[in-house]
Amino acid sequence: MGRTARRRKLRKKHDQNKADYHMELALLKSMNVKGFSSKGLRVSNFETTGRGMMALKAFFCGDILISLPRTLLIGVKQAFERSKWASDLAKFCSSISSTQLLCIFLAEGKHRLLKGDNFTWAPYIRSLPVKFDHHIFWPDNILELLPDSTLRKAKDIRKRVWKDFIRVEQSLPPQHEMKKMFSWSCYRWAWCCLNSRCIYSNHEKPPDWKFLGRSAADHYYLAPFLDMFNHSPSSKVHGSYNHATQSYEIKTLQKFEKYEQIFICYGAHTTENLFLEYGFISPDANINDVLPIPKSLLFKSCPKELCHSCMIVLNNFIVAHRLDEGWNVKDLEVSFNAQVSIYLRAILLGNCTGLPTQCNSHGKRNLAQILVMIQNDVVSQQIRAIARVSEESIITAMYCALDENFKKSLKLIGELPNQSREFSELRMVCHLFQVFLNNVSKEKLDTKSILNL
Repeated sequence: MGRTARRRKLRKKHDQNKADYHMELALLKSMNVKGFSSKGLRVSNFETTGRGMMALKAFFCGDILISLPRTLLIGVKQAFERSKWASDLAKFCSSISSTQLLCIFLAEGKHRLLKGDNFTWAPYIRSLPVKFDHHIFWPDNILELLPDSTLRKAKDIRKRVWKDFIRVEQSLPPQHEMKKMFSWSCYRWAWCCLNSRCIYSNHEKPPDWKFLGRSAADHYYLAPFLDMFNHSPSSKVHGSYNHATQSYEIKTLQKFEKYEQIFICYGAHTTENLFLEYGFISPDANINDVLPIPKSLLFKSCPKELCHSCMIVLNNFIVAHRLDEGWNVKDLEVSFNAQVSIYLRAILLGNCTGLPTQCNSHGKRNLAQILVMIQNDVVSQQIRAIARVSEESIITAMYCALDENFKKSLKLIGELPNQSREFSELRMVCHLFQVFLNNVSKEKLDTKSILNL
């Protein structure tokens, strides 16, 4: 990088820091009126994460990092009271979800900012990201490069959000202001703001409105300033509503040094879940990472096929006992439910002496008994050997498929300029492949290296 380029980069960083500083001042000024104090905290830009929260003093285990008064939390009730668009929509639509209502509140705020309106929550809307790198904005050609399991979930999310948008859009009369200004891009932006920045709290009952459909989002709250904290899977904090102080508090269970970035933990999310729901990938190692096993692959792990009637019986048994949940691989180890399903299928095929020798009704009746044996770890070495062969077959098949697609993505990323949007998106794709490959490979890849390209 030449001297001129370095100067431009430093000037751009300085301008961004200046803009963030003025944004923070305006936001805090509006919050201080309602009894909030940001003592010990400051929003800053960090090299690896971008905007985040800096400690202006040392915080020790047990200290309260932030205490956000109830009057500053924006839930479905507060959003409805402040949003003209939301109150108008309730007249035209028979049923609105809390997610839709909160998204409409945010979308209206963005529209009013663009108009130059002055309103009470304008400083908060200004503090929100202008754009997102979330996969819901990705073009189809990049989205299709995601690992298969991630791609299916990403498409489900896009379909669900699109359905919510269309329901709102079609409920509005043609002449309404919201109809003219409300777009798919605007709704996606609002959904990303809500989904990636809200907190969950059940400190108050949701309003009993006839038009409001019940969902977990009834307890979602937008949390100004608090939403500046970034996530780390290793961070040890505890967040909850304090009824005594009438505020939502985050307490640290570890020490943070002065001028260090303060991370909180959004929950025990895998890297895939963080990417799907929040739209980012943490550079830190994530102990929650697993690789999902496709059902089709699990049942192809044995060399023979079950007869149709036994396959139905086995499927029904697996579902009834909730053994179809949590099929995954972590560090070359197949999860317990996946192992049990492999055992049951192998036993039904009659591959183990001393157990049902053929695919017949006697085998079906013994499934429950066999399940108890497996759960109590009372299984023969022969069963374990058959299960291990199936597990190795699954792991090998998953590795080969992932490695092929990973190399394809690496080739594509090498052909793009570093500053392009496609480069940033492909970098996340490659990182996901690395995380998945590390669960089915003995040689661990450096998942931070791809983020530093």
